[in-house]
Amino acid sequence: MEKARRQGEQIIADTQASALQLREEGLRQLDLDIQQKKNELDALKKGFWELRKNYKQSFDNTIKHLRDIQSGLGDIIESDAADAQE
Repeated sequence: MEKARRQGEQIIADTQASALQLREEGLRQLDLDIQQKKNELDALKKGFWELRKNYKQSFDNTIKHLRDIQSGLGDIIESDAADAQE
């Protein structure tokens, strides 16, 4: 009887230890998964800001070119108007 009780207690202790070990392994894996997702999010953020910076630079360059064209057209119009007055 005593032997059966000790075996039962040992089975319970082993089961609890196994459950605790599985829980700890699960938590470690969860921590790794969370860290991986954080790294992926950081990479996405970095890519987004880099893309935004590039688009902004492209937009600024386009505006500058359009202003240069507008200025050049204004000069041509003024020159043509001056030629027409002569």
